[in-house]
Amino acid sequence: MQSRLDSQQLFWELEDSVRLHLRAETTKVMGNFSEFYRWLFHTHPEVLQQAQTVALDVRMWRDQKDVIRQIWERIYYS
Repeated sequence: MQSRLDSQQLFWELEDSVRLHLRAETTKVMGNFSEFYRWLFHTHPEVLQQAQTVALDVRMWRDQKDVIRQIWERIYYS
């Protein structure tokens, strides 16, 4: 298991990656979490794979969907 600092770094890097993908899109992904998740699933599956790795390494989340939901909330509600 990784140290807490390493785990936070993994999460922040993944969040930065998602933010960069959003900025690069010509149309903004708005709406609910399901739309956001589908957008990642169809256009950036590597992000979901990284989220799965974070979920397994950090063990704070149940699965990749929990990781992605946390990132979605941080992007749209903070």
